[in-house]
Amino acid sequence: HLPALLRTEKLVKKARKAGLLEKAPVAKVTPQSVAQQLFALAAQAQARGWSAEALLLGEAKRRERALRRVESLRTEHDDSRKTGT
Repeated sequence: HLPALLRTEKLVKKARKAGLLEKAPVAKVTPQSVAQQLFALAAQAQARGWSAEALLLGEAKRRERALRRVESLRTEHDDSRKTGT
């Protein structure tokens, strides 16, 4: 199994490539600011007794299921347009 952050990165990349997610908004973000935000979120989770890894993994799985449903509906819609049904 992949670590949650790596799994999430791959999910986002595939979803964007498939047109299921919009491109990230253009904002002034640096690698350092993202790293700081990730660290702060992990610290917040730990302070509450939560596992940031487990939380992110759960969210990634939830979103993956939702994206697969959208992708499936899109495929069904495209197939019905091709067959005229």
